[in-house]
Amino acid sequence: MMKVKKHLWITKEQDEKLKLHRKNFGLNNGEFFRRCIDKDFIYIKPFLKLTKEINKIGVNLNQVAFRCNSNEEIDELTLNELISINEKLNELLKEMRKKNDNKII
Repeated sequence: MMKVKKHLWITKEQDEKLKLHRKNFGLNNGEFFRRCIDKDFIYIKPFLKLTKEINKIGVNLNQVAFRCNSNEEIDELTLNELISINEKLNELLKEMRKKNDNKII
């Protein structure tokens, strides 16, 4: 595949935004621009919010499970449900990260 070199000018504000996006995704300029061109990055912001929210839910579930285990004030069925939910959330996060790493998203 033949590559073509491009140069562009951006404002300082755009540069700051670019730096933030690059940091969040762990990409260099070229990788970031290629992904923007190759994919519909219009959905990235909701994807990041969703990932963060799912992570928060998982953290909260872990805290509940920890308290339940330490106080022994919860029945085994409820604890197993909490563990199951946490495992499902972890699987979802892994799947989303895998898709992102493979540039599917």
